[in-house]
Amino acid sequence: MKPWSYFDVMSKISAVLFFHFKMCQLFLDIYKAVGLKDASSHSGRRTYITRLANKGVGVRLLAELAGHSHISTTQRCIDVNAKQLSEAVELL
Repeated sequence: MKPWSYFDVMSKISAVLFFHFKMCQLFLDIYKAVGLKDASSHSGRRTYITRLANKGVGVRLLAELAGHSHISTTQRCIDVNAKQLSEAVELL
């Protein structure tokens, strides 16, 4: 197997970064088209993680599904609202 050249590595990195940018832009365009304001390229990921958390999926499993190496990153992605807080208190 031939060793990778600097050009090979840089072209691969460039392709990955271009793909990432295009995917982010695609999601921003979709959010804009459906009238979602203040949505970011990570809004879908946050919704995915939050909905699974609300269904009782543990944070360790959520971190794995999201590709996070630290649980603290996943915990920051889980949105909490007033209704959830109220329902948690009602468990007492």
